Amino acid sequence: MSLVLPGLMLLALGAALAWLRLDDEGRGRDLAISLALFALALLAKTSVVMVPPALAAVVLLRRGRLQPRDVARLAPYFALSLAAGLVTMWFQW
Repeated sequence: MSLVLPGLMLLALGAALAWLRLDDEGRGRDLAISLALFALALLAKTSVVMVPPALAAVVLLRRGRLQPRDVARLAPYFALSLAAGLVTMWFQW
């Protein structure tokens, strides 16, 4: 069994948990940790591009709407996802 999938899941889960802690406590350090873990997960496999929409869904379930602060916090995740998707498309074309 390969260690890539469990490692990838741990990176994506760590990114999501750090983001949720950021959402609860508002510490900038959690944003940096979450973005770093998400970037590492993207480098391992681009299938984690679905983490930002999942985080947005969690915000919607918690609050009922996305606030401008949430959009600003999620923007780097969507940017990284877009970049990883474009790079993947480039190499698979």
